[in-house]
Amino acid sequence: MPRSGLPRRDAQLGFSARTLGPSSAPCRQIGGRRTYLARGKMFGGCSSMNAMIYIRGSRADYDGWAAAGATGWGYADVLPYFRRSEDNQRGEDAYHGVGGPLTVSDGRSGHPLAAAFVQAAQQAGHQTNDDFNGETQFGVGRCQLNTVTVASLVASLGGT
Repeated sequence: MPRSGLPRRDAQLGFSARTLGPSSAPCRQIGGRRTYLARGKMFGGCSSMNAMIYIRGSRADYDGWAAAGATGWGYADVLPYFRRSEDNQRGEDAYHGVGGPLTVSDGRSGHPLAAAFVQAAQQAGHQTNDDFNGETQFGVGRCQLNTVTVASLVASLGGT
């Protein structure tokens, strides 16, 4: 089982994306082929694989669980817990909190391809979204991360 989402370490540990998960049903948009569904089967789970992207889940999923009988699992029920768990660099608002144990921040890489991707999506008619944990998850934009620094991640894994 891989220890982290760091490609260099995963390669050392024999990580192979081909061995870790299921594939989709045949998809007509790609000529009936199946596509690999990546899974977070490593220490740290999907957060390690997804570069520590901070995404809570869809409001509709939580509300669907509540409607199906999972009392206390509606979005309005769980939102206060999400807010208390965050220490969001953007500050506190209706969707985010400060002072919690999870550091949530904007990415610092500023890679030009990320900006080009968002710009191309806008030009193709997609709306932008600056907060995927806010009012809606629809749109295109840059995700916030649940990281402090790469150095702190490596240290927590026992590396140097």
